[in-house]
Amino acid sequence: MRTEPRSRKFSPAAGRFVSDWVDGYVPEYRTPNPNFDQQPGVKGRIYSLHIPYTGDEYLFHYMPIPPPQKAVHATVSKTEIVFTAGGAWHTSDSINAQFDDNLETLEDGIERVEKNVTPFNASLRNVIVARLAHRVETAKKTRKTTEGLKWTPWPVPATLFDDLVGAREQRCRPFEGPSACSASIP
Repeated sequence: MRTEPRSRKFSPAAGRFVSDWVDGYVPEYRTPNPNFDQQPGVKGRIYSLHIPYTGDEYLFHYMPIPPPQKAVHATVSKTEIVFTAGGAWHTSDSINAQFDDNLETLEDGIERVEKNVTPFNASLRNVIVARLAHRVETAKKTRKTTEGLKWTPWPVPATLFDDLVGAREQRCRPFEGPSACSASIP
């Protein structure tokens, strides 16, 4: 998971935002919690603000720690983020204020993700090396235990350890014991 500096990925100063609208049904009255709005709706206009970006869209689904104070609903595609505003009470000033607030929350969220991702990327190599070392030690212990058995199972499966260090695989014929084993190159 990598991020580039915000100025290359997302720049509000670039002014390349696109806004459009579509006629549809919108809520007639503003409610305290729009997630539980049960209004039938009236004919009105739904305004959209399209913000282009480049990079991994899954970073927009990541919840940074600490999370942003306000939740903003948007649609995220592989090339843009779309904020919408719809309601019979809206004026141009209220829509502009909502979109400005959405952009501010988006910038804050991107900064928070960068603060989480940068230390993660810096420590990733050490974590991988430590986990692989543990897996190699476990594989060695398992191999030693398996090789110490009086009767070798047939066939001995190739393990990740065999692939990593290039060890040869032992294959035995069933029911003939250890004397029937021969070394073969996988």
